[in-house]
Amino acid sequence: YRAVIDRFLQLDYSKVYKIFDGTVPLIIFTTINPEDKNIIPNHITFITLREDHFFEDMEKELEKFNIKNILFESGGNLTSLLLQNNMVDEIVVAFFPFIIGGVTTPTLCEGNPISKIEDRVNLKLLELSENDGMIKVRYKIINNIREQNNIYQQLERKTKPICILREEK
Repeated sequence: YRAVIDRFLQLDYSKVYKIFDGTVPLIIFTTINPEDKNIIPNHITFITLREDHFFEDMEKELEKFNIKNILFESGGNLTSLLLQNNMVDEIVVAFFPFIIGGVTTPTLCEGNPISKIEDRVNLKLLELSENDGMIKVRYKIINNIREQNNIYQQLERKTKPICILREEK
């Protein structure tokens, strides 16, 4: 299966995206009835969920399809929501050999921020690889306090603090 989260049916379903080609069964999770937007499902299964229980309901629907693992390719808003709803076991981040940026550049976690230290998401390194300058890092999400403390103790033994000072003009 392919699953797409389009909570407000904002995708243009008249365009020919690869995900709509019918080669793999497609499930669209939304909060809006597709008939209200005159979308004809064709080979797409639309599942309308309650906005206030979206991720909880989505998890139950995935179980009905016997889907145990799902790969989310997402931007910062969805990543933040998935992390805050405990729907992420692992996270993969890719770094490419170029730099772009600015105030409006998307980040890994946007939308509803994870800005308090007590709300942080703790990670354990599982894999680090490089290919043609692209670095891929795979982490396990750590929710277990004992495992977190063990990781912190290991880090304290292995790392030294780094401080970069820049003179303000």
